[in-house]
Amino acid sequence: MVWVGTLVRRFCAICGKVESEAEPLIENLCWSCYRSRHRLIVAPRFLEVEVCSSCGSYRLGGKWLHPSGRGRPEVEAAIEAVRREVKLNGSGVIDVVPEAFLEKGNVRIRVVAHGTVHPLIPEYEEEAIVVVRIIKVSCPTCVRIASKYFIATLQIRAEGRRLTRNELTLLTRLIENTVFEEARTDRNSYIVEIEELDEGLNYKFASTRIARLIASKIKNATGAQVKETFKLIGVNRASGKRISRLTISVRLPPFTFGDVIKSGDTIIRFESYRSGKFMGIDLSTWKKASISYQDVWSGRVVRIASLNELPRAMVISIQRDVVQLMDSSTYRIFEVSKPNELSLNVGMEVRYLEVGNEIYIAGTE
Repeated sequence: MVWVGTLVRRFCAICGKVESEAEPLIENLCWSCYRSRHRLIVAPRFLEVEVCSSCGSYRLGGKWLHPSGRGRPEVEAAIEAVRREVKLNGSGVIDVVPEAFLEKGNVRIRVVAHGTVHPLIPEYEEEAIVVVRIIKVSCPTCVRIASKYFIATLQIRAEGRRLTRNELTLLTRLIENTVFEEARTDRNSYIVEIEELDEGLNYKFASTRIARLIASKIKNATGAQVKETFKLIGVNRASGKRISRLTISVRLPPFTFGDVIKSGDTIIRFESYRSGKFMGIDLSTWKKASISYQDVWSGRVVRIASLNELPRAMVISIQRDVVQLMDSSTYRIFEVSKPNELSLNVGMEVRYLEVGNEIYIAGTE
């Protein structure tokens, strides 16, 4: 303490700097010494973070996080680890910048803060260096993938027939697109194994959620029948809980897109499935028709033939409500009723169907 006349001037307890009106002491310290005793950045000098050597996922806060893919996963893991550990002692903002990737798996991170530790001290910039050690391990997901561990099987079949090529293409795209989208937020959304069998497809998953989601999407797209069964495979020694595997049976209808089917006395060319109904064309009127999900799976609907299996014929004349056709193979000439909804031209080729004494035009080419 310094006496100047009757005025008492205090001085810094560490460096001896005399207090001034522009820079009053804070807790008997000048601003520089106060800042050195009260760091703006509170950060450890060293950190450790586990990074999967296979997929690049890293573990923070007890959870495995998937890398963004915008750089090296080791650097991303180091930055996120520092962001979680670094605190601001006062007010301001913090920026975390990767400085260098060092040897022996270490990442050097520079922390820059803009702010102040005390309201009297103007804002300033402070830096700190944190060295993050990267520990390479295998994450639980990659361990399961390597061991082909699965807890759900999706069995895809067609009722009383084989899956068509178009159905296989539709199913493959639907499953792959769903897995791709879900994997962004759920690391367990992956296909463990695919079995291609004569009778259909088996998909194995590490997640019951993704298996059920895909089964639901297949049902909404095709009108398939879905059933679930569980099988006990063991007991978790740590928790004592039973471990079960889920099998989901997904059976597509006994007919596919473009097939001609019979529901009661109605002959229909099946076109699509939506909102719980099988949609098609009534071949007697060529108007839209529908069959309920329950009717199909109760056995009330019979498949007659595929459209491309039906014989061809050429239109040789058109009357008001009668069409004269000539079979393209036998050259037999016959007449069929022409529905008002059906548009035809002379010379056009059609597919036709004979059921009992009735002949129907099933499609045009």
